[in-house]
Amino acid sequence: MRSRPAHCGGGAAIVEEVSDGERRVSDDFCPKKVVFAILLKKGEDLTADTLFPFSQVTLVHVAKVLQTQYNIEIEVIGIHAKTT
Repeated sequence: MRSRPAHCGGGAAIVEEVSDGERRVSDDFCPKKVVFAILLKKGEDLTADTLFPFSQVTLVHVAKVLQTQYNIEIEVIGIHAKTT
């Protein structure tokens, strides 16, 4: 298994800023896994066909960068919309 690159960290200031100081991570923090949760229309399953083409391209690009440059595992899950 490859080690994580030294430039993986650096998001500590961002986490602290967007959480108004309520959350903190170490300066060298690098996640082992990122989960993309995608809201689905009622009754649909998550497939390549249920994503807009631009979303497909963006998801593939981001996943490839996270996996190859940062050695971060990727998971994509569907979230079913709540029915009323």
